[in-house]
Amino acid sequence: MKRSRTLKSSELIQIFLPFSVCLIMFGIGLSLDFSNFKKVFEKPKAFIMGLILQNIMLPILATLIALSGLPDSNTLALGLVVLGLCPGGSTSNIFTYIFKGDVALSICLTCISSLLSPITIPFLFNFFSKHIFNSGQSYVLDITKTSLILVGFTIVPVIIGILVKKAAPIFSKKLEKVMSKISIIFLSIIILGIFKQNSENILSFIKASGPSIIALNFAAIFISYMIAKAMKMRSDQTLTIGLEVGIQNGALALFITNGILQSWEMSIVPGSYGILMYISGTAYGLFIRKGEK
Repeated sequence: MKRSRTLKSSELIQIFLPFSVCLIMFGIGLSLDFSNFKKVFEKPKAFIMGLILQNIMLPILATLIALSGLPDSNTLALGLVVLGLCPGGSTSNIFTYIFKGDVALSICLTCISSLLSPITIPFLFNFFSKHIFNSGQSYVLDITKTSLILVGFTIVPVIIGILVKKAAPIFSKKLEKVMSKISIIFLSIIILGIFKQNSENILSFIKASGPSIIALNFAAIFISYMIAKAMKMRSDQTLTIGLEVGIQNGALALFITNGILQSWEMSIVPGSYGILMYISGTAYGLFIRKGEK
């Protein structure tokens, strides 16, 4: 009984989790420049490919890895599926900028995938949960309620960010840099809170889910990079697509698993992933840039 109420009763996570998601999405709104869309849509091949990989290939890949790597725990498996359904976040945009990728492409992919997420996440999660993992009514999202919540916590902050940038462009430029740092701090606090609140079981669940989390992260980066390369895209675009498809919005995944589905066990997956993505993103960026020298 004690385990089932750990995360639900944690004021730290209840406060920081939705706030962190809003901050990340607000930061994305601040970074938006509609000239980015014009530039990307003039030659849309990379954008279309990234969107397909992000919204079709990644959920399928997450499901296949969950089925093969986590056959004994539907809860952990569905945590991996949630992760695969989430769009990229500000972290992928930051890595793209650091490693000199196509920032306009990264921001456009993050923005459009985020706008689609209130529709794609509840519908696809329910499909996978009921028909692939046979979880019955154990884990089902109320589609209308979930869509409205996700609109409130993803699309509305993006719109506010766009309006702030339009009203005060110089201030928003300074604020954008601060927001990315604050978002990382908040996400770190949430992950630490999850691990601390569930310290008795955390090691066993990380041991069970760790290989699948690593497999999804590296497979998503590698496959998307190789497909982009095979499509003869520019080097900055191939790097960007690998980062965008391989690095997800961990805070949004945690918000769904803990805040909406209220499953602390499921939250272990995006929580562990939240640490791994910084390591894999850095390693990938360094590897690609080193290979170009």
